[in-house]
Amino acid sequence: MLYVHVADLLLSGNFDEALKQFDWPFFSILIAAVSKVSFVPSIYVAYGIAALAAAGVTVTLASLLYRVAPKSGIFLSAFVVLAFPALNEYRDLVIRDWPAWFFMVLAVWLVLARKEKPGLLSGGLVFLCIVAATLFRLEMLFVYIPLFLFYLSAQDQRKNILPLAIFPVVAGMAFLAGIYFFIDGAAERLEKYAGIIDVTEIVKKVDYFGGVIGSQVLHEISKDYGIWVLVTGLFSIVVVTLMGHLGVLFLVPALSRSGVSKSARMDCVDKRLYASLVLFWGAVLIAFLFARFFISSRYAVPLSLSLLPFLYVCVGDFIRQNRRGLVAALAFLFVIHGLSNLIATKGYEKKVIMDSGRWVAEKLPEDKVHINDGRISFYAERGYVQDDDVEDGPSKDDIWQVLLADKERETALVEGAKGNYEFIRRFDSGGDATVLVFKKR
Repeated sequence: MLYVHVADLLLSGNFDEALKQFDWPFFSILIAAVSKVSFVPSIYVAYGIAALAAAGVTVTLASLLYRVAPKSGIFLSAFVVLAFPALNEYRDLVIRDWPAWFFMVLAVWLVLARKEKPGLLSGGLVFLCIVAATLFRLEMLFVYIPLFLFYLSAQDQRKNILPLAIFPVVAGMAFLAGIYFFIDGAAERLEKYAGIIDVTEIVKKVDYFGGVIGSQVLHEISKDYGIWVLVTGLFSIVVVTLMGHLGVLFLVPALSRSGVSKSARMDCVDKRLYASLVLFWGAVLIAFLFARFFISSRYAVPLSLSLLPFLYVCVGDFIRQNRRGLVAALAFLFVIHGLSNLIATKGYEKKVIMDSGRWVAEKLPEDKVHINDGRISFYAERGYVQDDDVEDGPSKDDIWQVLLADKERETALVEGAKGNYEFIRRFDSGGDATVLVFKKR
């Protein structure tokens, strides 16, 4: 709900405060603009934009898969996309990634749709799609590199190399310079991303922490292997994330009896484009991981989307090679895994947050209330507060304490608060977390 809160600040004219809350506010600007024009509350606008972008990703990706293997039919491509775990994990969330992913897959679709007769107009549209994606997620800028190189590799584009090379570079630099100088806080974000490609710093960091692992974790005889332990562990994060995103599709190439038949193989031009996307985004993902020692599963979604066409070709071939029972069993597992994140895991957690937030809005005063979760604060109509800025436990300065806690931690929290606080209410919707309300004695 951070983006909705920032949009509300923009609508109320608190531009400085909005930029302090989030320094890449273009998704919130879009929400605020649509809300202003349509007179629809910002929260409904945000859900509407996310839903439309998710639908756009689904339709465009299904079209791309159909292009890869038309013999498998449009229904199979739609089925695979609708049950794709990498997307279903986020379908119920208002996140800026949805429009970013949409413009990314739309750019790929435009490139392949015009691959027979590419021109300056289609090249400009691809560039604009990447600019739009970058407004939502800055790292989408890297996607343009493989698309641009692929475009220039077309046989009849040699005469257009100069304008195709100059326009994106000049326009891209002007675009980033404008953001750097005119949007407060964006400069720090741009500098942070520029630091990702600083190989010297990455090597120093890996060498230092590899030495720490070798000296403090491993046996003295094996201390020289600390760097290898660190590097292997970081790479395994990417592999495990991809396995979660791809689900049982990850197993299809291994289950195929004779590999991918010649009739089902991907067009050479399409294969070159998707392979370049996998390589470039994989490099960006690994560079980010080694620079920050952190990766959100959302960062790996573009890589999963780029890998999907290769696996989809294997799916179609697998269906033609095997008996219906085995195919049905695999399809069942794929659907169950793909829909589990969408249906089974988040409803309970959302309900307890919404219920407690609305209760706080109705029952508690405006001041002297400590809320340790920004989402509860949002539903309590007190604005979204980022979790890094609030104390996780009780605050000594406030009379009321509204605390979201895991059930495993609940008993210890109640026991620790007995001396100074009176237990008022407990919210539990059957999920893994509860919300506890205390009042200072």
